[in-house]
Amino acid sequence: MLHVENTVFISYRRKDISWALAVYQYLTAHKYDVFFDYTSIPSGDFEQNILSNIKARAHFLVILTPSALDRCNEPGDWFRREIETALIEKRNIVPLFFDDFSFGTPSISKNLIGDFGMIKRYNGLEVPPGYFNVAMERLCIQYLNVSLDAVLHPISNEVQKVVREQKLAANEAISRIKEAEEQVRKEHEDKEQKVVETTQTYLLRDAQQRDPVTARRSLLARILLRERYLTREGLMFRVESLMGYASFGEKSWKDNFYRDMRVVKAALKQAGFDLMYSRTEGKPGYYLANEPPLHSDVKKEIAGALDEIDPEQIEIYKRISPAQKFYQACSIIDLGKKVSMRGNANEQ
Repeated sequence: MLHVENTVFISYRRKDISWALAVYQYLTAHKYDVFFDYTSIPSGDFEQNILSNIKARAHFLVILTPSALDRCNEPGDWFRREIETALIEKRNIVPLFFDDFSFGTPSISKNLIGDFGMIKRYNGLEVPPGYFNVAMERLCIQYLNVSLDAVLHPISNEVQKVVREQKLAANEAISRIKEAEEQVRKEHEDKEQKVVETTQTYLLRDAQQRDPVTARRSLLARILLRERYLTREGLMFRVESLMGYASFGEKSWKDNFYRDMRVVKAALKQAGFDLMYSRTEGKPGYYLANEPPLHSDVKKEIAGALDEIDPEQIEIYKRISPAQKFYQACSIIDLGKKVSMRGNANEQ
């Protein structure tokens, strides 16, 4: 009776292991039972473990790159023996063409002799650069979703153990690759964020020199988008911490602040935000209607800061006396003043 099987064997040259691992990862994620020799099984176990797995699996995928068939005319070549076994056992053979592989290339066709040359008669699937997932989707739908009448030979418990070991090794390799990719992505994001922050700082200073009023209003809008329930004093403190003391002026600071807020409110309105003011006890200040108390970026920053807190230092701080806490606070303030003075001196 004809039926569809999901068991797959991947044959490949050791130098093409990255392609084999990628195919393995895609197929296992799509519920295929896949075997390939990831850790390089010793030659003494080749007959028992490799060839028996070819006989026990319905589909035989062969990874072909321009140099994959170079050693196939050598006696005892494993790669050729795997393909010949699949031909003899009438597996569903699917050649996968990578890096512009073609059976018609003279350096490749010269190796296709005898029964081994039958491999070129099988309908292969080209995997173009940048279209790997598209090719794999086509592989599953058109090449592996076929009915078979070939006999599948059972494998021993010992071979099944080898299969589990190879799958475990391949899955661990995939996990390491994912971790490395995630690390690269995070480093790229951190670098990108640093570039953005540096650019924003430069533009803010430039705007402050050219047009301090616009710089003030841009800062107010950015702060209100990130935080909620800030009073007039809180907003002014945040702006002055970035633009410098008396950024709203010495005498008419109150008029300047409310004039700025009218413009900011209108700008936020144009962007679809309603700026409101709460007079609720314990929660006074400006906020955006129907928006969460904190922007998601601020939540991430807080979470990151909490992760850096040392519990041991907190316990030490709990045990020190009020006088020691006061002295520590004064020291921090003094250090902050020195850093600020040095920064101003460098800018001048």
